Amino acid sequence: MFDWSIPKKNGYGIHALKTTENEDIQGLISSVIDKANKAVYVDIIELSPHNFGKTGLFDGVGAHLFAYACKQAKDEVYDYVYFDAKTKLIDYYKSKLGAMQIGSSQRMLIEGESFEKLIQTYYGGEKLE
Repeated sequence: MFDWSIPKKNGYGIHALKTTENEDIQGLISSVIDKANKAVYVDIIELSPHNFGKTGLFDGVGAHLFAYACKQAKDEVYDYVYFDAKTKLIDYYKSKLGAMQIGSSQRMLIEGESFEKLIQTYYGGEKLE
């Protein structure tokens, strides 16, 4: 489990994904609006242990958290999200989120059609609160 006080101390917002049925946290995201790059930077995404893998309770929690970051960017009139992926997850992010890898680095971004698709899939036309 990650120490969520670290990103909070560094000025990142921390948001929890919950269901409408109860207050159980399904996953957390730490992100910041990066005005210099006109984007949202995702620092950390972590799923609750009961949502790990193919046998997880809910499917799509990670994608929903990335959709939140995309929606956050769009509400700021920005058109991409970027993050640094763990090496073993790069191909997963490419195939599941449509993320693009920057060169051979671990830096990835979600933009264009993939950006819009995540927002539409998880938020439709809703504005974030």
